[in-house]
Amino acid sequence: MGTTPAQDPAPRPPLLHRLTPRQLVAVDLALAGLLLLVAGAHAAAPSGGYRAGGDLRPSLVWAVAALAVALRRARPVGSLALMTASIGIALGLPPVAVPDALIAFPAY
Repeated sequence: MGTTPAQDPAPRPPLLHRLTPRQLVAVDLALAGLLLLVAGAHAAAPSGGYRAGGDLRPSLVWAVAALAVALRRARPVGSLALMTASIGIALGLPPVAVPDALIAFPAY
């Protein structure tokens, strides 16, 4: 009829709960590196997008957001300040220069 609790396998905890703090920092650093890679690619683009006007502020937003992600676990208050600065810079830019996903991503 029914199964007893002894027969039910225990559910596994979510992935982020199984990682050690050191592994979580490594994940944050990898994500920050990805953001910096995207920032560098956009800054180096010879034409198109926001780079055509020579405006490096979007790349600055990406770089500050990447730094905020990298520092998220070690210095959470500093990370929050950097993310706030990144959002402040992004608010002064044209809407197409900085995608909304950039701001949402580090806030995870």
